[in-house]
Amino acid sequence: VTKKHDFEDSHMFYRFTSDNTIFLDRQDLDDNELMKIAKQMEAKVRVKSNRYGLRVYNNTFVGKDAINHLVDSKLAKSRLEAVIIGRSIAKKFNLFEHVTNDHRLKDEFLFY
Repeated sequence: VTKKHDFEDSHMFYRFTSDNTIFLDRQDLDDNELMKIAKQMEAKVRVKSNRYGLRVYNNTFVGKDAINHLVDSKLAKSRLEAVIIGRSIAKKFNLFEHVTNDHRLKDEFLFY
């Protein structure tokens, strides 16, 4: 993201720069901070056997529960930021993935 382009209807990334900003990246979190958050998630987010239809997924958690934890414990300022932090942890440390690899972390009733 640079300031070299005017806004246009194209495949480009933009971010808000006002005081009410929601940054879509968390470059301010270094690997150590992300690892601390990851360890806390691992300790606090409930992992169990979850059923969807006739299938049981063992040792899984619900995405919405992970987002709730990040927001409730003040590790994220918003649900969107919690999703971004969680996705960063999943990508950087390969800590979890969707049970069928169909989704990145979402604030939904999906199993990881």
